[in-house]
Amino acid sequence: MQNGPSKFWCNWLTFVIIGIALFSMMLLVLPGVTHEFFNWIAFFGHQPSALNAPEVVGYLSFVYGIIGAVMLGWSLVFLYVVRKPFQAGERWAWYALAVPFTVWFIADSLHSVVSGFWPNAVFNMGFFVLFGIPLLATYTKFKVDETKAIS
Repeated sequence: MQNGPSKFWCNWLTFVIIGIALFSMMLLVLPGVTHEFFNWIAFFGHQPSALNAPEVVGYLSFVYGIIGAVMLGWSLVFLYVVRKPFQAGERWAWYALAVPFTVWFIADSLHSVVSGFWPNAVFNMGFFVLFGIPLLATYTKFKVDETKAIS
């Protein structure tokens, strides 16, 4: 495919991915801020006192750091895909963004709801919308006419 999606959608996705990368770095370097943020989401601002124990704070910092590192790596791969093959209109690049993002959204949101932390699923909706709009808007650009592909 020679013509990729509009620059607008590529820039939109780039902006969202950079935002995710910055959030990921916050999980690594500002654990106190992210603890407060997730406590606000999970407990509506009323953090259980058990979460203040030094061992718990240390463990949560470790877990949030691991999550941040994984998300940072994930976002950098997405950034490369958007800025190179997606922008060039390579069909596989659309799926390389849409499939893992959708799997993450479903798995993370379902786990959040089943675990009783449904506000995290609501938080996930923001990311889903920010990614979903440009992916839906560009879908037809990447769709291959199967009759032309066969001949």
